[in-house]
Amino acid sequence: MALENIGGIMRDLNAEKIQYEKKWLEVRKAGQYHKQAELDRICARYELEPDEFYTAEQKAQRILNSKR
Repeated sequence: MALENIGGIMRDLNAEKIQYEKKWLEVRKAGQYHKQAELDRICARYELEPDEFYTAEQKAQRILNSKR
């Protein structure tokens, strides 16, 4: 436990760092889930199938990139 006096307030910087990292891990997971859900939606909408060159997800990513 590393308490430090910062501006007259004793703060546990290690605990704050752990809490910060947990929060942003959850944010990253949510972003990854959203991206995969969007690719799945595009695959279903356009009925994409993999072929010898690209997977269905790669095709969906190209469609998604062309819309932006």
